[in-house]
Amino acid sequence: MPSSLQSVFIDAAQPPVVLSASRRTDPAACYPCPFIAKQQKHLPERVHTLAAWTNNPHTMLTRQALRSALQRIIGI
Repeated sequence: MPSSLQSVFIDAAQPPVVLSASRRTDPAACYPCPFIAKQQKHLPERVHTLAAWTNNPHTMLTRQALRSALQRIIGI
């Protein structure tokens, strides 16, 4: 196993998580505060994937609080 993947799977007691937000309810666009709160419950290094399905990506780009939270999780 490549060393970059090996570090992710070292602690089997706390496996990496996948955060996925439904496009149907669109929490990223319609409920950004609860969406941010859910993200902040997870340490960035424990998040394997973040899928924010949305009909309105404009919200993720223009709301500073939401943008900052997404940047913290994905590390950009």
